Amino acid sequence: MSNLSLLISQSDQASSAPEERRRLEHARAMRTSPAPSATGLEPIAVRVLGSADADAVERLAGLDSATVPAGHVLGAELDGRLVAAISLDAGEVISDPFRPSRSAVELLQLRARQLGAPRRGLPRMRRRASVLFERRHGQPS
Repeated sequence: MSNLSLLISQSDQASSAPEERRRLEHARAMRTSPAPSATGLEPIAVRVLGSADADAVERLAGLDSATVPAGHVLGAELDGRLVAAISLDAGEVISDPFRPSRSAVELLQLRARQLGAPRRGLPRMRRRASVLFERRHGQPS
């Protein structure tokens, strides 16, 4: 019996060595992998901005060389820092040009549409569509 248990324990140790090696390699890879913010999988927090966020919105507008969005504003935060904002009244968008913020802007635009905010540029698109329609189908009667 002792020979059998010795063989079993040696076989368990042999099979656990590759598992241990894989575990250590995985841990090493996790330490050297890119930071979460570089992977595009970081969480984005969307919230209504208030007067307490005025400084952050002004900083963001300055970075984007734009004016501060008017009216009610939604903001997107990445790692606790405001990276994009959209006006629910006018549809104006500002974002941090020095950080990857496209996903945050798209998320803000989607949420603004869900809340019934006007789409920026929509009247121009309607005019353009009507002009194209008239060119293809002639003047309306």
